[in-house]
Amino acid sequence: YAYGSTIAVEIINAVKILRSFDIKRSEHVFTDGKAEQLLTINGTIPIHRPEFRKIHRYVPITLYLQKNFPLSPPICFVSPEENQELLMTDAVDSNCQVYFSYLKDWRWPGCDLRSLFEIMIAEFSFEIPLIFLDKEDESITSVKSHETYRDRDTSRSFYESLANKSKEAFTCGICQHVIKPPAILATCCGQIIGCDACVKEMEASNWDKRCPLCRREAPALKPINGLNEFIDGMNDIP
Repeated sequence: YAYGSTIAVEIINAVKILRSFDIKRSEHVFTDGKAEQLLTINGTIPIHRPEFRKIHRYVPITLYLQKNFPLSPPICFVSPEENQELLMTDAVDSNCQVYFSYLKDWRWPGCDLRSLFEIMIAEFSFEIPLIFLDKEDESITSVKSHETYRDRDTSRSFYESLANKSKEAFTCGICQHVIKPPAILATCCGQIIGCDACVKEMEASNWDKRCPLCRREAPALKPINGLNEFIDGMNDIP
């Protein structure tokens, strides 16, 4: 994955709004028969409907992140559990694949995983793509992915690894400490350079006007807003 640090930010910010999730690598077979090992998110989207105030209902989903994510949108599926049946809607086809206009019109950095999950909550609450067969059962079953049951040990290990890589990704390349928000992104290569103050100091010095990461000339630098809580949390990772 070319945008590793960006993916780490996307995932950790997005999964906060899911009831449960796991992250792993799994095989996805494209329509042309080509198979690839892709980063996969399995999670549950909450349904906000008055009739489900006592019995909470969720839509299990699986997202495959393509190798050029976030330039390309994730491939999304509804993943019915054993007590559920697929109900096709305008947004979900007979193969369980999800088609939102948000995915069709995906443009990064204007589109992101967290916004996609928020749209799923709204869309699936309005038009539920599942029939629930255990109407009297108030228990919530475990997440079942599009192709396999979750491997909790593997998921935990992978998430811990992702968290540590995220700390590395949010280490300022200039002062070598965890970045002090706002982080500065080099749009030429989609990577985070460092702290705003450190980058301004670099610009004021004898800077050669090349991106310090990919070495392209005259890189466009811009702050990434809304990451203060996430970056502060990097200090809690041992």
